[in-house]
Amino acid sequence: MPEENDNIIPFREDMTYDLARDTLRIERRHLHCVQVVLQSDSPGERGRPQAKSAFIGGAVMELDLRPEGNKAILRTAQGEKRISIASSSIEPNRTLIGKKRNVIEIGEILRNQLAGKEALRTFLRSPPQERDSLIVSYLDSIVHRLAQEAHLLPPEASVTEEMKMLQQREDFAYGKDYTSLYDPVIYAPQKEEERDVEAHEAKEMRPSAREQRRNNMQSEWFVSSNAIDPAAGLMIYQAQRRKDTDVADYSG
Repeated sequence: MPEENDNIIPFREDMTYDLARDTLRIERRHLHCVQVVLQSDSPGERGRPQAKSAFIGGAVMELDLRPEGNKAILRTAQGEKRISIASSSIEPNRTLIGKKRNVIEIGEILRNQLAGKEALRTFLRSPPQERDSLIVSYLDSIVHRLAQEAHLLPPEASVTEEMKMLQQREDFAYGKDYTSLYDPVIYAPQKEEERDVEAHEAKEMRPSAREQRRNNMQSEWFVSSNAIDPAAGLMIYQAQRRKDTDVADYSG
C-alpha cells in the first residue's frame, strides 16, 4: 500500500497523477439543487425562490499519457477517445495551456524550453507548486470540456434548471429535501485488469463467420436423435440451403 501511495502525486483533493500508470485522474463531482427555499432581504418582503445545492455523485476522468508520440487517451466510465497533446504556436504571447478541437496545446508551463506532451508529463511529475494552481485549474476545465464534446460524460443540468424542474413536481414544497432524487455514485473507468480481461473474453467469444455459419447449420440439422426419413432429410436440407441463399450468395 505505501508503494502505491508513493506513485501518486496529489495536485488537489480531486486531481492526482499516477506515476506508475502515467495517468492523470480527475474526479468531477456533480452539483445538484437539493432544496428550494424562500428568502427575502428584509422582514415583510415577499420571499424569492433560492436554490440550495450540494455535491452528489459524479464521474472520474483519466488522461492516459502512455500512448506513443503526441497521443493520449481520455477515458471515463462511458468509454474512451484518443486525443493529441501538441506544442502551442511559438509567438510573443505564447499559449501556456489551451484547447483546439480535440487537441490540448501546451506551451512553456515549466518556464523552460519544454512544450507539448513532454512539458505536461514533466509538469505532472514535478512537486506541485502553489503558483501552478492556475495551470491545474485550466487543465481540469480542458479535460472536462473534451470529455463532454466526446460524449464521455452524461449531460449536466445547471442548479437553476434543476430548481425549476423541482418546482414542477407534484410533491414540491419549499424547504423539502430532494437529495434522494440524485445518483450518489461517482462513476470511474474500469480498472486496467478488468479492461484486459474483458478484451480477452470478447476476442475468445468471437468465432469466425464460417464457424458461426457451420454451428448454425448443425443446430438446424440435428433436431432429432431419431433416424430421419431420406425424403424428409432432403426437405430439411433444401430448406436450410434456401434460407442461407436468402442471406448471401457466395456462388460467384
